[in-house]
Amino acid sequence: MKHDVAFVPGASFFPNSAKKNTFRLNYSNMPKEKILEGMKRIGEVLEKTFKDGAVLN
Repeated sequence: MKHDVAFVPGASFFPNSAKKNTFRLNYSNMPKEKILEGMKRIGEVLEKTFKDGAVLN
């Protein structure tokens, strides 16, 4: 949220058994430019997270 991009943890989208380490991105109603900017922001956050040695659960 700090980077103005939101995602939903993916576990709630599995009907029978929740999977871990997933997330859902909804881009069906966005112009291409916003999709690209959102992916860029998510990439920057992931890069920083892994560079800093943080562990994603």
